[in-house]
Amino acid sequence: MKQYVEKILLLAGVLLCCLAIFNYCMDEYGIFHGNYSEPKSAVPQHFVKIRYLLAHPKRYDAFCFGSSRVESLDLSRIDNGLTYYNMTYTEGLPQEWLEDLRLLLAHGVTIKQVLIGLDDISYISDPRAYKSNLFRAHYEQYNWKTYLAFLTVRPFAFHASEQKIMYDVYGTGRTFHHQTEQLIEEDPDKHIHDPKFMESSHQTGDRVDATISEIRTIKQLTEEHGIDLIVFINPTHKTTYLALDRGEFNEFKRQLAHVTGYYDFSGLNEITENNYNYYDTAHYRPLVGDMMIDRMFRTGTPPQDFGVWVTEDNVEKHIRALESQDDSQ
Repeated sequence: MKQYVEKILLLAGVLLCCLAIFNYCMDEYGIFHGNYSEPKSAVPQHFVKIRYLLAHPKRYDAFCFGSSRVESLDLSRIDNGLTYYNMTYTEGLPQEWLEDLRLLLAHGVTIKQVLIGLDDISYISDPRAYKSNLFRAHYEQYNWKTYLAFLTVRPFAFHASEQKIMYDVYGTGRTFHHQTEQLIEEDPDKHIHDPKFMESSHQTGDRVDATISEIRTIKQLTEEHGIDLIVFINPTHKTTYLALDRGEFNEFKRQLAHVTGYYDFSGLNEITENNYNYYDTAHYRPLVGDMMIDRMFRTGTPPQDFGVWVTEDNVEKHIRALESQDDSQ
C-alpha cells in the first residue's frame, strides 16, 4: 500500500512539474516573459501594468484609470503634449486606483494628468471580494506563492472557443478586440439584434459613501501633487442602465458633484440606446470612446446630448433630467 501511494504521489509530482514547465514556456498570461505580441485569452493586467510602469517611471506622464470599460479610450488622439497610458483592468475600483497612484508616485513616476472613469460597479463592487482573485491582485501582493499559482493553473489556451485579445501593455495600455470588431463589421445587423443585448450586466451592492470617500482622497492626492484630474462616468448600455437602481446611481452622482466636476456620459441617449456601439451590455466600442475624447478634450463634435458637464451648481437639474427619462420608459 505504501509503495502504491508513493507511486501516485510521484506521478502527481511529475504531472505538476510538466504543467509548470508548460505554463512557463508558453506563458499564456505574459506573467513570466512579458511577451504580448500575440493575442491572449487573459492577462493579469493590474500586475503586469504596475510592474511595467515602475520599471519605466519617465515613459508616461498621464494615466487613465477605470474598469475594463475604459479600454476603448484611444488616448493617443489627445494632442496636448502629454503621453498617456490606459490603466484599464477588469473591474478596477477607486480604492485600487488610489493605491496605484500612491505607489506610482512613491516610485518616482511622473504624473501630470489623471483621468478617472466611473460607472455603476465603482460604487457597487467591494474590493475585498477580489483579494484572492489571481488575475486582479496588486503588484505588491505578488510573491512566490502567486508566481507558483500561475505555474500550476490550467492555461486558457485549452479553451479553443475563447476569442483572444491583443494586450498593448508596453504601448498604450489598451486592449484591442480585433476579432470581435471584424465580426461586427461583417454583419452589423446580426450584431445589433444579438440576444445578448437583452441581458443586463447589472450587479448589486452599496458602497456609495465609501466610494465617494475614496474619490475625495484621490482628488486631494492629485491636488497635493499638482496633478490635473478629469473625472467622467462611462456610457452605460440601455439594458444595464434600466436594470440599475437609478435612485442609487443618481445619489452617487449627486455626492460626486460635491467632490469634483465630471462628465456624465450615462443616461438614455442615441449612443447608449444603439447596440451597434457596444460589444455587450457592459463594454462600449472604440467609436464611442472617440466621441468621449472629443467631448472632454474638444477635439471633435460628438452628439449634443452625449456627455454632460456636471458640477454642484447644476447636479440637481441634471438629475431631474435623468429622472424624466425614467418616467418616459
